[in-house]
Parts: sequence; C-alpha cells; structure tokens
Amino acid sequence: MENAKPPFSEWIQDHVFSATELENYLACPYRFWAQHYLAIKPQNQWTIEISPMERGILLHRVLEKVLQVSSASLENLQSKAFSFLEHELSSLKTQYPTLSPFLLSRQNESLKRTLKNFLTLFLEEKEKRQSLLPKYFEWSFGHQTPALEIKNLHGEKILFKGRIDRIDIDPVQKTFLIIDYKTSGGTTGSQILAGHSFQLPLYILAVKKLLLPDYEPIGALYYNLASLEQKDGLLHTDRLPDFIDLHPSSSTLVPPAMWDRFFEETEVKIAEIISQIRQGDFPSEKEPCQDYCPYQEICQLRSSL
Repeated sequence: MENAKPPFSEWIQDHVFSATELENYLACPYRFWAQHYLAIKPQNQWTIEISPMERGILLHRVLEKVLQVSSASLENLQSKAFSFLEHELSSLKTQYPTLSPFLLSRQNESLKRTLKNFLTLFLEEKEKRQSLLPKYFEWSFGHQTPALEIKNLHGEKILFKGRIDRIDIDPVQKTFLIIDYKTSGGTTGSQILAGHSFQLPLYILAVKKLLLPDYEPIGALYYNLASLEQKDGLLHTDRLPDFIDLHPSSSTLVPPAMWDRFFEETEVKIAEIISQIRQGDFPSEKEPCQDYCPYQEICQLRSSL
C-alpha cells in the first residue's frame, strides 16, 4: 500500500505536536492513539442542528476573514461578516443535508448577533487604546513555517505547531498580548498553572521565540465570544495595560517571581508527557471519562457497553 502509515516508532520521531494533542493524551491516552496516530475520523451522525464545535469553527473562519479588513466602518464589517457567514452555512448544508431549515435559521440569527456584538466592541476597544492594537490574525507556526522547538533533558528536540487567532502589539512598550477566541468559557488561570492546559503557554513561547523576540509578553487571554468577557488566561502582573480590569486575586494574574519559573516548569512537564507518548503505551482512561467521546465504539473499555 502506497499510503500505508509508517510504524508508530517512525511516525512519532518526526511528528510535530499541538497543544490539543497533549491535552487529549492527558484526558485519555487511547484517544490520542485513535485520533492522532490512527487518524480515525468519527462518522458523521444524522443531525438537525449545528453542533457547538461547528459553531465555534464557523465563527473562527468568519472572523479570520473579516478582521483582515482595515479601517472599515461597523456597517461595512458587519456586511462582510454576514456574507462570509452565509457562505460557510451554505457549505454546512451541503455537508449535513439533514439540518433543519428552521433550526438553521435560528442559529444563523444567533451567530449574526454574536458577530454584531463582537465587532461593535472590537471597534470600540480600538478607539480607546493608545498603542496596544491588533496586528496579526491567524498567525501560524509549524504549518509549512518554522515550528516551536523545545528540548528535553537529553537535548532531543520536540517540535510544536499551532495557529493563534490574534496578536496585539505595543511597539512603544515592546509588549504583545495573545487573544484566543472561544464560544464558551476558557480554561482558568489556576488550571493552566496546574499544568492541565498547554495552549496559551505554548502560544506565548512561540510568539516570543519565533515572531517577536525583541518584545516581552503581557500574556494571553481567552475571549469569550458569547459573553464578550476576557478574564481567563495567563497575564504578567507587571505588564498589564490599563484597559484590562481584573480582580487582584484573579488566578489569571501571575506575579513576576512566578512567571519565568512557570514557563521553565511547563517545558519540563511537556517533555515528560512527550516521553510517555513516545513509549507507545495508550491505555483507555478509566475514570472520569468525558461525557462525550467520538471513540467510545472502539474504546478498549467501553466498546462492549
């Protein structure tokens, strides 16, 4: 077979990882094996409405296109956003012919409200800010571009890829802030600091090492598109811009004394996880299992349930 997958031992040595893969492995090693090595895609189920995951993908695609437009009025941005949305929804209707026209119409209106509210606030924030302004949209690394490189204790390279929704920069203060759009709540600062999520730390490292080596990170925030809140993430307390208003006890805020140590410890923990993955042992997670897993039918523990 010409397209036969190489043995795992060969595949893993050249593999460029993502934060999602690390988190999937921590949630369930078998899911990592099924999803990322075997590349098994769950069968499309008969569905009558857009799933939350598809809703998030839709909004990301629309914002990726519309935020590239510079110096546009709110009306112009809304018009372009709604046009892009109609195109994406049309593609979904072809992919899922069982979608209910009534429910799709309701979801379309909900998505339009989300986009309108976001774009209104987006332009208001641009007007208020002095110099920390959006500069890069959908910046990627490790996708036909240099990957983020981390070394383990033996000096072996571990490569990472990713795509960052938005990077704001302050050319005066030489700082940057990463924004990651979410359609639901993001991971809290305490969860990130406890090593349960690697997305934002890896994004900060990638921008610092690959894109803006002369800049210092303010940090990274999850932007909840539903509530328009920006409160969860990882922020350096001594570099906060005035417009970020968080309670002093927020777990998102990281004191200077902890900042560098956290990233050093994160790189060590990531290297340990990659070492476990490279050993090739992928048992199913016993408990607690996620409420929904697309691989339950082939799961070693639950396929007979």
